Amino acid sequence: MRLLIIHYKILLKVVIKSTYKYIISKGINASRITKQEGFGESQLVNKCANNVKCSEEEHQLNRRTEFIIIKMK
Repeated sequence: MRLLIIHYKILLKVVIKSTYKYIISKGINASRITKQEGFGESQLVNKCANNVKCSEEEHQLNRRTEFIIIKMK
């Protein structure tokens, strides 16, 4: 189980970095991105944690990136 947790943390860092690069590629100035954070299974949108029987679609709902826009130019 420990190895699985480490794997998820590494994967989460890759997703955060990819999302950051995507936002920059769309013209957002890097200085406007003040926080990058991943939550793994700590903030699920449904009951589908590891080892919980759910459909792939249900698990997919928890694989997401959320943006909080705090100020529009």
